[in-house]
Amino acid sequence: MLFYRFIILSLSFLLISCGIFVEEGSDQDIGVNDPDNVPSRPWDGKTLNEPKYDNKSRTYYITDATHFAWIMKRNNDNSSQDYDNDTIIFVNNVDMDNRTIQGIRVFRGVLDGNDKTIYNIQIGRSASTKVGLVGEIFDNGTIKDITIRNGKITGSSQVGGIAGRSKNSKITNVKNINVTVKGYVGSIGGIIGFAGETILDRATNSGTVEGGEWVGGIVGDAKDSTITKTANVGKLSGEESIGGIVGYNRSSSISLSHNNGRIWKGIFLGGIIGTSNSGSIDNSSNTKSIEGTSSIGGLVGYATEDVNISHSYNYGGLFPSSALNKGGIIGQEKEIKGDYIDNRYLLEKDLDSVGKPASENAGIRINEADFKKEGNFENWDFNSIWKMQDKYPSLRWILDMDEKKSL
Repeated sequence: MLFYRFIILSLSFLLISCGIFVEEGSDQDIGVNDPDNVPSRPWDGKTLNEPKYDNKSRTYYITDATHFAWIMKRNNDNSSQDYDNDTIIFVNNVDMDNRTIQGIRVFRGVLDGNDKTIYNIQIGRSASTKVGLVGEIFDNGTIKDITIRNGKITGSSQVGGIAGRSKNSKITNVKNINVTVKGYVGSIGGIIGFAGETILDRATNSGTVEGGEWVGGIVGDAKDSTITKTANVGKLSGEESIGGIVGYNRSSSISLSHNNGRIWKGIFLGGIIGTSNSGSIDNSSNTKSIEGTSSIGGLVGYATEDVNISHSYNYGGLFPSSALNKGGIIGQEKEIKGDYIDNRYLLEKDLDSVGKPASENAGIRINEADFKKEGNFENWDFNSIWKMQDKYPSLRWILDMDEKKSL
């Protein structure tokens, strides 16, 4: 028996070494070649085991799905158990086996994914707000280095793949891979539903995001937040204010971000922001066509106040031709004053679908051939931020995620 077990283990190691068990990722993965195998013991939907806890460091160690189920159950039974000053760290990947879970409802500690993955999650609270892997994180809470892969998260409003609502928190290096996020009202995001005074750094989404209003590939509704190094390739749909990165932006800064996900249906649609009420976009791009009813912009669908855009471009077309208020950079403006756009570009080949610019500052048109030349992008940093690819500039941080994949 021991001999046969040794042979099986040896063969398994050989197959893994050869890459046979390594998932290569779908067309919608963003720089993701996840080499970790799905855990061998999916959660049975019942068993709860208390994880190891280190009193000195105040750390819970999650080594299997029963431990994570215990963490969620304890939190849901008593909201005062919000793990304030505690750290929850994943030692292994866990598989929730598509069993319905509640997520962590309220959280003030540190959720350290340790570069591990939570597979096959199902969080269904269609009548509830603040729904996500973590429903609400606040008071300097932190979520970092975690991936969710496959499944569905459903709620009413403030629904996100990683966090439904984030206030005064920090979320870094998180990924939603093929987890559908759906909300029936508003503030629906592939990563965060509502982000207030939040630092979001390094986040990618390839899950479908559906909602009513304020729907974003990364954040549904962002207020006074800093959003950097984010990318979306997930399909987005809603009724109003749908953006590749942020659905509705209020005084938040967005930088080093990219959208290549389909945006369709509704009004106020933008490759980066659906509706912008002040804020800024810097070193960001959209390369996917956008389809809607009215107020469609390559970067911003509808700008209600000053929005500063710099070193950014749109390469995608805007459809259909009958849609109202289309612009290569901004679809529709309201009382915008000043020279607020600098070093911005749109692709000339799509002029028929882009329509007239929203203003004289709406964009510098260059043709498809010139999009491939660094010299045509005035004052852009091609040493550390951008790298010219076959068709257009790409952000280096995205290319560095996986040299075999690019957006």
